[in-house]
Amino acid sequence: RSRIQVWLYEQVNMRIEGCIIGFDEYMNLVLDDAEEIHSKTKSRKQLGMFVCLSAECCLPQPSTQ
Repeated sequence: RSRIQVWLYEQVNMRIEGCIIGFDEYMNLVLDDAEEIHSKTKSRKQLGMFVCLSAECCLPQPSTQ
C-alpha cells in the first residue's frame, strides 16, 4: 500500500493524504487512513476511508511523510 498526497482542484490550500487501496480506469481513487491537510495552518483532520473522484483529483504524488 503506497501512501500518496493528492492535490485537489479549486482547493489550493488543502491536500488529501492516504494509502491507496483501489482505483479504476477513470482514475477515481480509494484511500485508507486518509487525512485532510491544510497547507496554511498546517492542521490535519483524520478522515478514515476516502473516495476521491477523478474530477476532483488534480495531482496524485508520493507522500513526503
